[in-house]
Amino acid sequence: MDTLQALAVKYHNKYRIMWTNGPKHNDFQRQLTDSAMFPTAVVVNPRRKLMVPYTGAFDKTALVEYMDRILMGGARKAAPLDQVPSFAPTATKSKGGKEEL
Repeated sequence: MDTLQALAVKYHNKYRIMWTNGPKHNDFQRQLTDSAMFPTAVVVNPRRKLMVPYTGAFDKTALVEYMDRILMGGARKAAPLDQVPSFAPTATKSKGGKEEL
């Protein structure tokens, strides 16, 4: 979560960062990637119906490089989306009493 929070701060005006529990929201995850590896990342452009899946180490340095490359137009692996995935979050209580989606 620290990595995602750092990315949200760095790219607050460029990207909207969202975290999902992939195994728990498997249908949503499968709409974006066929990878069963977790954690994973994907950048989605809903207006253009494109996505750029990420492959690599899930650390801040690697993800910053990936996101910067996309911002500079270097997204060679952009894939079309037939439709923008839908996601209806549902809050549940975790063991610690906090709400999780």
